[in-house]
Formats: sequence, structure tokens, C-alpha cells
Amino acid sequence: MSIPQTAASTTLNPFQGSAPLGAPAREEYVKTMLARTTRTAVPIRSAFVQRLAKDANASGERGSMLAKIVKTRSAVHLDAFLFIHAIASSRAPYKATYPSQTWVRALGLDQGTGGGTDDGLEAAQSSWSKVVRRLVDQGLIRREREGRQMSYILLDESGHGSEYVRPTSDKVHGTWFSIPHAYWLEGHYMTMTFPAKVMLLIALSMKSTFTLPFERVPKWYGISQSTAKRGFAELTKKGILSHTIQWRIEPTSPVGYAEMRSYELQGGWSTASRKAASTRPTDAVLFTVPATNSGDEKSVGE
Repeated sequence: MSIPQTAASTTLNPFQGSAPLGAPAREEYVKTMLARTTRTAVPIRSAFVQRLAKDANASGERGSMLAKIVKTRSAVHLDAFLFIHAIASSRAPYKATYPSQTWVRALGLDQGTGGGTDDGLEAAQSSWSKVVRRLVDQGLIRREREGRQMSYILLDESGHGSEYVRPTSDKVHGTWFSIPHAYWLEGHYMTMTFPAKVMLLIALSMKSTFTLPFERVPKWYGISQSTAKRGFAELTKKGILSHTIQWRIEPTSPVGYAEMRSYELQGGWSTASRKAASTRPTDAVLFTVPATNSGDEKSVGE
């Protein structure tokens, strides 16, 4: 995984003083929005992925909000939550305010819907509204209108509806993990399957080296074994996750042995790399266009 780049460029109208033609590319929206947070990763409480043992349901299942999102079968639902979190969690009051068109384009919702037309963009915005409504209903965010735009205010990742506080201490705020901005900057959110995204979050919430028996995943995370297997297989194929195999004596096994797999995230996804990256702030990105009859610069899209 490469270190996030903070410089950006856009194709400008050749006529001096004119604004660029068309909307910026999806990648430029994402890069600019993330750079303005001056962070390199987004913190997510472990409670989003798994409830504490004391909070398990009557059958002992510890699945949390991630499991509820998986049941919607909507990867966009998950990406919307994570991206809003990435944008809003950098500083109080933990809210993000952008036009709906910006969210639609940044998350690629306009692709494949004829988003280049008015009807296509309207359909994509309608889809975005439905996704946001789900997040509100699940107690993960709340909405607040500011003029013609809607602000999204973070709530605690547990889904209990309590106010959000950026975690800085496990003892004070509970355990948490970080998602590198490379998830968006390198386009993984556009190319990963839903199972891979889900299992990436689970892997990120683990210690640097961990074991995860697939038969335990349903009870521990409320997610099926097949989802876990497919997700880990894809992450391994992408070089994001590696594993080593050991064998232990197991009398209950027909062959007398049981396989034990130890997993570890690789490159910039590893625990050590994410910890190091958390100390490297990014610079804000500003697109500039010469203003007509003036030496001043102006920000495009503000």
C-alpha cells in the first residue's frame, strides 16, 4: 500500500478565468475530501464490529452493527458509513457537510446509472438518500439541515444513538482500530467484494497476528462462515493478508490432527504501519484557477 499523496490536479478550461469543464473525477473528490481532514486513517471502535462478551445475546452471539449492515446485503451501506466517518471524525463537532452530488460522485453511485445526465444523477441521489436514511435508523448518524445542504453528525459506532467522541484511549473510549485512507485513495472500496470489505474490518480490529476459526465467526461476529472464507481468500489474493499453517494433535479428528491458521495483515495495513502512519499528517488539497482580471486564486467547488 502506498503512502497517500496530497497533491492533485484537474483539467482546466483553456480559457483564462473560466472554471473547469464538468465535474472533477471521482478520485479527485475523494482525495480532496480526505486531505481536508489532515489525517491518514479513520478510527473505528471495535464495538462496531463485535459486542463485548458481557453484551452477547441470549445465544451468546456477539455480532454488532457490522453484522446488521451485512444483512442488508448493501456494500454501499457500509462504504457510506465508513466514508462519512472518515470525513467527519477528524475534529469536533464531528460532522460533514457536502452537497449530495459530492457524496454520490465520491462513492461512485453515479456510475452505471447514467450519472452524466440529469435523470441519472437524480437516481443516484435518491439511492444516496435511502442509504443515509438507513444509517440514521440504525443510530449511526443523525442529519441536520444547514441551508440547502445536509450535515451528517456522527453518533457512537455501537448504534446506541449516543454522541460520538473521537477515541484516543482504550481505557477511556474503549478499544478501537484504524482504517488507512488508502482504502479510498487506492480505490479498494470500488474493487473489493462485500465479503472482503467485511473481513478486512474484522482483521483490522485484531492484534497484529491472530487466529480466527471459521466455525466461530457466526457466533463471534454474526457473519456466515462462507462470507469469512470468501473475504479472507480475496484479501490473501490481493496481498493484503497472509497466513501460516500449523498442525496440532486433535483426537476428535478422523486424521488425528487439526489445522491452525495464523493471519497477519501486510504492508500499510499492518498494525505497525498503521501506528506509524497515524503520526504523519496530510496537507489540505486546493485546486486553484486564475480569477478573471485578478491575481487572486479561488478554490473550485467551494
